[in-house]
Amino acid sequence: MELELDEMTGDNVAACAPVFMAAFTRPPWNEDWNLQEAEEVIRGMVSEPTFWGIVVYLESELVGFLCGRVNDDGAEQSFFCVELCVHPNYQGHGIGSALLEAAQYELLKRHVTSMEIGTDKNTPAEAFYRKHGFAETASTKTEIYMKWQFGGIAGGVI
Repeated sequence: MELELDEMTGDNVAACAPVFMAAFTRPPWNEDWNLQEAEEVIRGMVSEPTFWGIVVYLESELVGFLCGRVNDDGAEQSFFCVELCVHPNYQGHGIGSALLEAAQYELLKRHVTSMEIGTDKNTPAEAFYRKHGFAETASTKTEIYMKWQFGGIAGGVI
C-alpha cells in the first residue's frame, strides 16, 4: 500500500468532503452531514489565515486528511488539529497514523512545538491519540482535550 501525502489546499476541498461525510455520519459520531455542508465547512477552514493541513492519497484517491490552525502566542507556535479523518473503508490500515506522523514532521520543520486536539471521551479517536503519545490536558463530562509536545515533554518524539 503506497500512500502519497500532499498539502491541503482549496484545490482538494471537493475531494475531502466525501471523506469527511463518510467518516462523521457513521458510529461513533453519527452526525448529520451532506456533501454540500461538508464542503462548506472544509472550505471555511481552508480560508482561515492560520490554516494548515495535509491530505493522503491511496492509488490517486483521496482517503484522508488532517487539518487545523497554527497558533502563535509570541513565545511558541502550536497546532490545533480541528479534523483528522480517514474514509471508513480505509480505517485500520495505518493511514491515520501516517497522516499524524507526516503532519508532526512537517509542523516540526515549521518550528511548531506542540499539537492539540479535542475529541469525544471513550471513543476510538481518544484511544488513537493516546496510542500516539497525546496526554490529557482537560476534560468535560463528554469531551477530552489532549496535547502532544514535540521533544517528548508531553508526548512522543519524531
